Amino acid sequence: MDGLDEILANKGLRAVSGRDRLISLFTQVRLRKGQLLLVPGHASQSIYFLESGLVRGYSSGDGFEYTRWFAHEGEFLLPDGCFHGAASTEYVEVLEETLAYALPLRQMESLLAEIPQVAHLFLKLLEEKALQGRRREEMLRIASAAERYRYLQSTRQEVVRRVNQEMMASYLNLSPKHLSRLRREEAHGGREKN
Repeated sequence: MDGLDEILANKGLRAVSGRDRLISLFTQVRLRKGQLLLVPGHASQSIYFLESGLVRGYSSGDGFEYTRWFAHEGEFLLPDGCFHGAASTEYVEVLEETLAYALPLRQMESLLAEIPQVAHLFLKLLEEKALQGRRREEMLRIASAAERYRYLQSTRQEVVRRVNQEMMASYLNLSPKHLSRLRREEAHGGREKN
């Protein structure tokens, strides 16, 4: 839990007593590769801090999966609707064996009243999640597929290295075949012109 303690301190929860109280509510969980943490129509019961591993959020339709986001070690996982109990519209899938700390949402209400800094922390986490969504939206507005791929390489190198081609293509809004061609061109120093 040292990683969690450090992240909480870096995100503004400086009072040791407040951090210790919050950390005491987290429970260590081991998540299996391929496990679904959340499915559409169900509300999230917890938020998670990822100590190690990789997860993604995706939706499906028309026989395709559309990857919306990735989260890896050192990041918080705040499923859509988690703070107001709304049913999810996405799947949350574990991509690697993952060690996480789960914070049951039902235990947070009393803590928010008890330690005001915790409310500030969660506002900060929600803002970070909104910014990540905005960055992805901006990436998808880049007309050139090659530039989108380079942008992802420069901003989420850890994800590029660990995610399979189909999921990455889905995230970039490309076909796996097109992504394969882009990767070959990039490996040989070529640049796509579209």
